[in-house]
Amino acid sequence: MDSADKAAIVAGITTASLGSVLVATMATPVGWAALAYGTYRMAKLAHQEAKRHATVKEHEDDSWWQA
Repeated sequence: MDSADKAAIVAGITTASLGSVLVATMATPVGWAALAYGTYRMAKLAHQEAKRHATVKEHEDDSWWQA
C-alpha cells in the first residue's frame, strides 16, 4: 500500500467518524447520504494530493549529476 492510499484511508476514517457523530443527532437519510458523499470526496482529494506530492519529476531526478 503506497502513501497515497494511506492518506485516503486516514482522511476517510476521520471524516466518517466526525461526521457520523454530527449526523447521528439528526438521524435523517439525507444527512447520512451527505456524509457518505462528503467522506468519498475527502478521501479522493487526499489520495490525489498525496499522489501529486509523491511523484518525482524526471528532470528533477536527473539534475544531481548535471552541473
